[in-house]
Amino acid sequence: MGEHSKGLVLFFTGVLAVCLVCLIAGCVRQTATVSSPEAAAGELTRPAEPKVEPNPDPVGSVPPGHDGVVAVLMYHHLTTRGNWGGNDAVVVVDDFAEHMAYLKKEGYNVVSLRQVADFYRHGIPLPPKPVAITFDDGYESTYQLAYPILKRYDFPFTVFIVVNWIGEETTGPFRPEQKELISWPQLLEMYESGLCNVQPHTFDAHYRFSDGGYPIAHARSDQIFADLEQAKTVLEDRLGHQVFALTYPWGVYSPATLQVADKLGYEVAFTMTQGANPRQADPRTLLRTGVLQSDGVAGFPKKLAAQRQAALARQ
Repeated sequence: MGEHSKGLVLFFTGVLAVCLVCLIAGCVRQTATVSSPEAAAGELTRPAEPKVEPNPDPVGSVPPGHDGVVAVLMYHHLTTRGNWGGNDAVVVVDDFAEHMAYLKKEGYNVVSLRQVADFYRHGIPLPPKPVAITFDDGYESTYQLAYPILKRYDFPFTVFIVVNWIGEETTGPFRPEQKELISWPQLLEMYESGLCNVQPHTFDAHYRFSDGGYPIAHARSDQIFADLEQAKTVLEDRLGHQVFALTYPWGVYSPATLQVADKLGYEVAFTMTQGANPRQADPRTLLRTGVLQSDGVAGFPKKLAAQRQAALARQ
């Protein structure tokens, strides 16, 4: 091969090498192109997250016929007519029987508190016109007077007890003119019927400080925690069921109370503020329809209807 031919070969070989280098560099630049700020900063590109469709109604799913309002009735002690005339929180048992008959006749669906918790926490639908029934403090009248009526209608109900108040026996024969406490055997009998759920009204924080404060709201956080933890532990040990609900004594609570209740797994908690609950209500501060002696028979449906309507207007 002549010198001229050798020069051409070397020339074209050099051109080919330059083109090859440029091609490789272009590919490297193309490979280095990133699609996210994280990758641009030198981090590895993460695989795409699987697409999760958002729950269109994460709290309080409402089926046809249900307006989203939940009423929770609040009773305390029941008595016979002629007793406790000066205490409006004590309801006459004959009136209570009429209240239950009204719920049945007017098509209200009496639901358990577990269903209420599932509605607000998990969006599990409730039937139309839902009403829950609760009794505060743990009086023996719930067992002696209310329970037979509730069994007649097959209505579920919840008793909120101050756990440390409850003994193994009652103090003697039932006297409706006295506020006597229920016993553990009576609670167990009602619980085993499948109708009754027993939840705490604290372990032993139903009293006032000398300065007027409330332990459930104004004690130190660790003291509130100790009380509500003990209430939960004792009740679950005694009855073998889940503790998930709480009522605040006098309906009083504080940010510390809410934080402790959340930490201990209380799903719903109830105040004594009068009212029914809209679908978007905070499950930690639910309202109740406090039934009073002065409501009598005629006032009960009016109160229930008015509070349901007010809650509906807030939705």
